[in-house]
Order: sequence, then structure tokens, then C-alpha cells
Amino acid sequence: MSSSSLLEMKQKILADIVKVSAFQETGASTIPYSFDLMKLAGAPQTLKQTTKAYQLLFRSENLHQVRRIAGVSPAGEAFAALLSYLEKKPLLWLSSMETTPHRRITGLLQPGDSVLLVDGIQASSLGEAAGIVRAEGGLVSDALVLISDSHTGAKLERSLKVHSLLSVSEIIDYVASKDSHQ
Repeated sequence: MSSSSLLEMKQKILADIVKVSAFQETGASTIPYSFDLMKLAGAPQTLKQTTKAYQLLFRSENLHQVRRIAGVSPAGEAFAALLSYLEKKPLLWLSSMETTPHRRITGLLQPGDSVLLVDGIQASSLGEAAGIVRAEGGLVSDALVLISDSHTGAKLERSLKVHSLLSVSEIIDYVASKDSHQ
């Protein structure tokens, strides 16, 4: 896929998920935008395009060596399932300590299996998910996300390399360009 089609793909995803308007976060200040990753699954063509973006990122970052794929959060689980199907990698389902204190992974995980984490937004939940997989004997060194955030990334474990299609700074640039056209 050419870099121009990748740029077009990013622009389409941004247009689908970003809402430019004042948004009040709970207990925080007002921000000029919000985004909803679940909108990506709402339209078949958008879902297909976003899944292709994840697959392109998977391949361009040379992540073929992973043996398993696990989703983190509802958006991550949806895209992990599609990516595992397309790349013919077994899927793992993770659950937190609060929901299942004993068996925290559904699916076949052998000690030493490498696992790729997939999520919509880079968040601290990636660190928790990596801990769940490692506690069960899996190896986690990479995560694939749609949107990365340098502030959250600085807080993640250093042993987890996050590969992303978009960054928060790209979203801010997109919002600024929309504001200048209004």
C-alpha cells in the first residue's frame, strides 16, 4: 500500500471518529474534541478500512513472529478478532482480576508463546493486559493501537513497544485544520 493511500486511510478514520466541539471531561477542563472508536464498527465500510489499517500496521512493523493476538478493551477485542482471522493467528480473550480472579485468559496459551496486544487507544490497560499474559507464561513485547498518546506511553512499561497508526498530535492537527475551515 502506498504512503498516499495510508494518508487517505488516516484521514478517513479521523473523519469517522473525531467530533470537533467543546467537550467537558468528567472532573477536568474542556477540550476541543472527542472521539469514539466504537463508531468504526458501526459502518461495514469503515470497519473494513480500519481493519485494513491495523493489518497494514501489523505487516509494516514486521509483527509476524507473534504466535497469539489478544484484544484489550471492547474496541481492541473487535479489531484483535478481525486481525487474528486475517493473519491466521489464534485469538486470546483477557479478563481483569475483578471479573475473573482465577482463569484470566480464554484460549490456548502455551508458556513462552509471544502475544501481540491490540487496543484502540494507548492506555494504562495495556500494562495490565501485559501483566495478565505474563502471569500465565506468555511473552509480550509489542502492542498495536489505533491512537497513541505520548503522555500515556511514558507511563507504560519500557518492555512494551507500542505501534500506532495515529497519534494524539495528529488528531490535534486535524482538529486545528477543521477549526480553521469554520
